[in-house]
Amino acid sequence: MWPFKRQKNPIIKNSDDINIDDYTVEIPSMGFIGTYEKSSDGSFLVAWSDFDTSHGVGGYRKAGKGPFVLVKNGKVVYKGKLERPNDGKAANTGTFVLADWLFGDDLKSIFYAFASDGSELIRQTFSANMLNTGLSESGQFAVAQLANSNSEDSGCLAFFDLLHKKLLWKQVPIPGWAETYMFNDQEKRLGLVYQDKGIYEYTYTGDFVDFNRWEKDRIKFASGFEIVSIVQEKLEKSSIGGLKQEDAEDLINMLTNALKNSLNDYPNEQAKAHRIIGEIYEKLGDLRLAIQEYELAIKLNPKVGLKRQLEKLKKMPD
Repeated sequence: MWPFKRQKNPIIKNSDDINIDDYTVEIPSMGFIGTYEKSSDGSFLVAWSDFDTSHGVGGYRKAGKGPFVLVKNGKVVYKGKLERPNDGKAANTGTFVLADWLFGDDLKSIFYAFASDGSELIRQTFSANMLNTGLSESGQFAVAQLANSNSEDSGCLAFFDLLHKKLLWKQVPIPGWAETYMFNDQEKRLGLVYQDKGIYEYTYTGDFVDFNRWEKDRIKFASGFEIVSIVQEKLEKSSIGGLKQEDAEDLINMLTNALKNSLNDYPNEQAKAHRIIGEIYEKLGDLRLAIQEYELAIKLNPKVGLKRQLEKLKKMPD
């Protein structure tokens, strides 16, 4: 299983000027206290503080940069400042990355990647806030997950080749936003890790290779609201090639289970589910059951938008 808790690694230990506990690093000579992440072999540590010590202000602010440091085997080997440094990662090579959340209210962020000597490898600005980052053990590949915004960066996962200093691809991850990431440089696979659902893989060229498993899993883990959306999506796609009886039965069963198990307290969503079931029966030519479902939908929500269609179906010959 992929570790979701911080691994305690004995290689980096407290020194005369560096105090490390499970979550923070303190460097008294620098007046530094910050959050940290270690490299997997424990030889490097990147720590950061989203705090302006000169003015005593942390988190959201409009000025006052926060510090970050790279530590190698108990010694600070590089230090710097960004506007709002967050979510650092360190590789076994000393390469490290940071997310800069930036000052002010704008939905923007900058992804930084540095070599072990502090030289800048990548500075990529995005028109969205950054949720998290990931870095391979080798330090060659990295990712940045972006939050929603009114831009082309909205919700995207960005994948970087740090060796060649470039962004390789950027797309909205099909399984959703991951908690953390696994990199397999040999097989060129990126694993998106989810606490409850496991790992879904992309190739390093941006192809999603676990689509079939994800299709099954997203139904397995979906809420009633999500089931309604999934069925509606599948129904819209089926209109191109027609709806098969077997597929129709599966969709009806999904909605029926959602109505029984998780939509009891949501009449408007129940109405939507019954409407979709009615549409499925109508596509199959079973007007009697379609009318029955439409009537249930209207009873639950008179504004569900079915009155004209229901009147039309009732006037049709049996």
